[in-house]
Amino acid sequence: MAIPFLTRKTAEDFTARLSKIQASDRPKFGVLTPVKLMRHLRFTFDMSLEKVKVHDISNFFTRTVIRILAFHWFTNWPGGKIKAPDELTPEPDGDFEQERGDMIAAINEFLVEADKNPTRKTLSPLLGQCTLKYWRRIHGLHLRHHCKQYGV
Repeated sequence: MAIPFLTRKTAEDFTARLSKIQASDRPKFGVLTPVKLMRHLRFTFDMSLEKVKVHDISNFFTRTVIRILAFHWFTNWPGGKIKAPDELTPEPDGDFEQERGDMIAAINEFLVEADKNPTRKTLSPLLGQCTLKYWRRIHGLHLRHHCKQYGV
C-alpha cells in the first residue's frame, strides 16, 4: 500500500474523512474518544512545528530500527496494540467541534510551513530530529491509522 504523505491533496481527503466522525462515535479499536482524538492529532501537528515542548526520549533503536519498521516497512499499523505516551494525548481545550476545527487549522498551518521550509528539522520525541518533509510521511501514516480507528 502506498504511503499517504500529507500533501494539500491528501489533506483534503483526510479532513473529509475526519469530518465524518461524530462526537458520539466509538472507535473500532483503542480508547481515544472523538474529542480526545482530535486533540491528539492537533498536538502532533503542533509538535511537528515546535509549538509545544516535548521531551526527546529517542535513542539509537527508535531513531533507526523503529523508524524504518514503522514508517517504511510495516506502514499498516495494528489497531489497539500500541498506546501513545500520555504526553502526546493532552486533555482537550474545548468541545468536539472546536477541537476538530483546531485540528484542521493545525493541518493547514503545517502544510504552509512544510511547503516553505521542507528541510526545517523539528523534534519527534521517539524519532529524534525530523525534517518537515519527513513529517509529511509521519502525519500521513498517523492520520490514516486514526481514520481506520474510526472506520472513515
